[in-house]
Amino acid sequence: MNDVKLKLEATDKELKAALEQLRSARTPQLKATAKKKAANILKKKKMYESHFNNLQNTQFNVENTHIQTQMMRDNMDIVNTMKATVNVQKQMMGSMNPDAVYDLMDDMRELQEDQNEINEAFQRNYDIDVGDDELDAGMKLIINNF
Repeated sequence: MNDVKLKLEATDKELKAALEQLRSARTPQLKATAKKKAANILKKKKMYESHFNNLQNTQFNVENTHIQTQMMRDNMDIVNTMKATVNVQKQMMGSMNPDAVYDLMDDMRELQEDQNEINEAFQRNYDIDVGDDELDAGMKLIINNF
């Protein structure tokens, strides 16, 4: 594409020079020759422009195809990853039985209830009725022993 672009730029310069010759031509014969030369250069320019546009369209199509191919690869990678994930999950789930999980949950609940009963037993308040006189006597005994 760069080569065609350079040719287009060179053709533009040629065309400007030919048009300048056409403007400066004094005789009808020189005008006709300059006009014919400018027309040929213009045809050449149109040919290069057409070729350049075709190359741009082709490049666009190639890039579009490349992007589509990359998207297909990405989608295939995603699907393969999903398949692998499902297989791993199936293997993991194969070792788990929902009924066994429910049984385990029931066992845990029973153990928790048993633990709560034990905690309640430890938290019982054993009230001991001790009168003020008995407490005073006990305090005096402790003080006298020191």
